[in-house]
Amino acid sequence: MKATHEQYEQAVRRYDIGGPSAVYRYAAEIGVDSNSYCVPCETDTPDCDDDCCLVCGDYKPNHRKTHMKDTLICEVLEQVKRDIEVGDHTAIFELLATCPVSDLIAFLPEEKWDKFTSLQPNK
Repeated sequence: MKATHEQYEQAVRRYDIGGPSAVYRYAAEIGVDSNSYCVPCETDTPDCDDDCCLVCGDYKPNHRKTHMKDTLICEVLEQVKRDIEVGDHTAIFELLATCPVSDLIAFLPEEKWDKFTSLQPNK
């Protein structure tokens, strides 16, 4: 269950008195069992029925996707490191081949950009 607007108003009052831990206790008391990642709180927090954080009030649906994408990117980076350690560059090459040329060029030090400008459209 997610918290209602009325329960959110009560959570705000409890936050003012006891901080985030008071809101977590309140959420447990009222049976809020829906939690998702909140970027400002930097952790999973109880959800409101309007997809806001019960602790800080921030809107959360896109934050959860952003957090999951960040987690995915970190996992991919770890795999890239492992592949490099064992000398396997095949998957890395295939991954980079799907990136836009402009992004690949931008990743390089600026002094190397001119070398590849002919690869960009309209250049």
